[in-house]
Amino acid sequence: MGRTGKRKGKKDVREGDFCPFGITDKLKALGWEAALKSYDGESKNLYDAEIQEWMATLRCPPFKAPLKMKLIGTVNNIKVEMSYDSLRRIAKFDSTPANQYIFPRLEDLYFNPHKYPQWNYMLDYIFLPGTTSGKLYRRNLRIEAKLMLVVCTNVIPRRGDKVEVRFAKVPVLYMLHGSPLVPNRFLVLNNICWSKQWGKEDHPAL
Repeated sequence: MGRTGKRKGKKDVREGDFCPFGITDKLKALGWEAALKSYDGESKNLYDAEIQEWMATLRCPPFKAPLKMKLIGTVNNIKVEMSYDSLRRIAKFDSTPANQYIFPRLEDLYFNPHKYPQWNYMLDYIFLPGTTSGKLYRRNLRIEAKLMLVVCTNVIPRRGDKVEVRFAKVPVLYMLHGSPLVPNRFLVLNNICWSKQWGKEDHPAL
């Protein structure tokens, strides 16, 4: 892939910026510390054009188990695959022992997280007191959740409203609590998959 150079207009958030708030320790406890780095090694280059080309051609073949999920697209007419194995080759994602991770139902995580029994408790954990009765605004997140949102953000810019917190982000931000342990790769693959706006009935995992 050809490099596009350093992304302009973006502040470089260093791992040390997270330390005073305990975010680095929380991410290490989840096995997610590799998510703090989104660059090509130490050169700090992002492949924006290639990523967008890959996303435009993306497909998800049917699979029977979460660990078998793959996303396949093309870049410069070359097939490029993202999977649990390929992500692990890039960085040490999910560094906690594998038997400690669970795979949540997509219904609870993406489609109807507000119907989950712990919904109100999750809101109280990540938002400031008295700010969850109406729309969920990013400005009302606790500082730890705001920093976590930086880690959760896709490389591909979100084109919709950036003022509010989507319901599907709430369970992920709540994972700062340390439970449950969910593979970062599970979230990455499914988040990219759903960013393509595939319908629920078309998702090969359902």
